[in-house]
Amino acid sequence: MGKLRLWGIFRELPKTMSEEYVTRQMRLLLELTDPGIFKGNLKSNLSNLQGIFDDNGYSIEDVVRSVSQNCSELLLSCKWKGSSTPCGELFEETISREGLCCSFNYVRTREEKKNKSPKRITACGYQTGLTALINPRPEDYFSSILGAYGAKVYLHFPYDYPDWNAETKVIASGYQVFLSISPEETHSTYDVRQLTLRNRKCIFSDEGDRMNDMKKGSSNLTYAEYSYTNCVTECRATIVKELCGCIPYYYPQNETRVCNLRDVQCQQYNRGRYRTSFPGAQLSNTILTSSPLLNDASRPCGCQPDCQLYRYPVEESTGLLDNSNFFNQKELFRDMDIKNQSLVHIFFSDLVSIQYRRNVAYDWRNLFASFGGLLGLFAGFSLMSGFEVIYFFIVRLITDTYMRHKRGFSH
Repeated sequence: MGKLRLWGIFRELPKTMSEEYVTRQMRLLLELTDPGIFKGNLKSNLSNLQGIFDDNGYSIEDVVRSVSQNCSELLLSCKWKGSSTPCGELFEETISREGLCCSFNYVRTREEKKNKSPKRITACGYQTGLTALINPRPEDYFSSILGAYGAKVYLHFPYDYPDWNAETKVIASGYQVFLSISPEETHSTYDVRQLTLRNRKCIFSDEGDRMNDMKKGSSNLTYAEYSYTNCVTECRATIVKELCGCIPYYYPQNETRVCNLRDVQCQQYNRGRYRTSFPGAQLSNTILTSSPLLNDASRPCGCQPDCQLYRYPVEESTGLLDNSNFFNQKELFRDMDIKNQSLVHIFFSDLVSIQYRRNVAYDWRNLFASFGGLLGLFAGFSLMSGFEVIYFFIVRLITDTYMRHKRGFSH
């Protein structure tokens, strides 16, 4: 939250409150992201501050955008695949679990997915990936959850909501940072798809989309495609809506009231029910070790793990940033004073990646072969032996009985 953006945004203030006092109270906006971060009873303070927003006609989203650094200020210069590219063509403002973000390659809704495809690279190494010169403006800091200057980078699948599960790196001011990504994929074969959901215990994204389309009523959130991350995110939003009658501003909205400062106490009281890995369950050490609730059949909101899963493990290396050492980066720095800036390179580390395959290891053919092998091992049994048993104990017996019966009539 920047202090320079606080001054002058209010058109009307109560006579009993000075602008300096209201500015100090604006720190309470952190309660919207992390309810309970400030200790003590703040119900009156939160209500008064929300009243000022209401009197000035500001929604929570308006206030958050007013006090947050926009992308044009945060990102000074960018390069994509080794070519200087306007940052506005690569990044767009979106919301995440951390608030307002500048997103690259993030596809949020089905409508976006129809018209937008994630950008891809054709090589490895930092010269072929994404480079951004970041200006966190430490002199503008007013209130922050982290006790550091810099920017936080989330690395995640393009269609997943950037939640706590994403790979996270903090880019400190005054450093050049290399983020080397070694992607991993868990791939499920066609044979896995043929199994029932109960047996395979995972779901494909197209199956999840069809299941969501069949649900009665509209979803609280919208996302590009089904994933376990997106499903749990919607589950958390649904629980907050049921308990507090609103949805936090950092979740995509779908005609639902946005939680304001007067809802913070409700969120704080119920945070144990929606911020866990099993939303809806009030977890404790006893439940984690002995409760039958935490099994595959009772996953939160019916969410099932992904059959197709992507992960992005990251290795980081850093060094002090000094543009005097650069010989071919003038178009990136443009003779800027980089005292407090940071330079980050995000790229793939190799030309190949790791793929884990999930396959059916034991089907009816394997079962049939196993039975035959066991019978052959312990009883000398084979398929021909089975036909011989049928012949001697059924066909031969019936034939002999018939012939004896026929000879008796002939005498």
